[in-house]
Amino acid sequence: MKGYVSSLEKAKLRDGIRYMLSISRHGNQYSVNTTLGYIQSTQPWVLVKGTDEQKERAATIIGVCCNITYLLAALLYPYMPEASRTIKEQLNVTNLPPMVPSNPVITNLLQSGHKIGKPAPLFTKIEQDRLEELKQKFAGKQASNSSNKEVLDAGTLEKEIEKQGAKVRTLKASKSDKSVWQPEVEILLNLKKQLEAAKTTRATESKTNDNHTNNIGNITAEIGNVKKIEEEIQNQGVLVRKLKESGAAKTEWQPQVNILLSLKAKLAALTGQPIPAPGKQKKGNLK
Repeated sequence: MKGYVSSLEKAKLRDGIRYMLSISRHGNQYSVNTTLGYIQSTQPWVLVKGTDEQKERAATIIGVCCNITYLLAALLYPYMPEASRTIKEQLNVTNLPPMVPSNPVITNLLQSGHKIGKPAPLFTKIEQDRLEELKQKFAGKQASNSSNKEVLDAGTLEKEIEKQGAKVRTLKASKSDKSVWQPEVEILLNLKKQLEAAKTTRATESKTNDNHTNNIGNITAEIGNVKKIEEEIQNQGVLVRKLKESGAAKTEWQPQVNILLSLKAKLAALTGQPIPAPGKQKKGNLK
């Protein structure tokens, strides 16, 4: 939390995203990994169908994850306000949780007994053709309108320059006095400067629009990649545990362990945060 707040205060937006994704990743680990050692390879949606003790444990996990989701809605707002509002609606809350930059602590944001709204997928996979369509719709069209206006201005200036140049040539050819044609030369030079400035402005704004579009695509792609790798890590972890529990030889499960470690390394590179080694939990901490 402190890293996220510090990054945004220093306008380091990409670092802020990495801290936000790290908090999200810890939430995913909590919902799955804290039950390991209590009942192997179980998850809250499995525990809720078990004994009263297991149901209580499942309720605790789901409650903590809902609170983490509420926190993530606030952290996501500066980047994706619409997605943040969607989370807020699904959690059935009216406001985002208060954030105090000087003391960014995590508290129990949703109280016991709170009723959430109807859950639904927050993000869907964006295929490359759909991404290109969105770029053209939300950035390309705007860039095109701006460019058309500037092309028109440049075209008008070029016509004025041609007209003014002909006027200067006519005056000089008539052997007019310098005091007559010199002011017209100054007008011609000024028009040429305006044309150069118009072309420079068009190139600069076009580059800015391209960068903005690329940033949107990069943020969306980065979030999608993190979620995909987290799912692969979860599935690969289950495979490794099943192989070890079955008594398979090390030559069988070690290659799968290597794949799991490789996936974790990729996730660490994307989020900028090291993946902590799973620690052993005491039975007294499971409740």
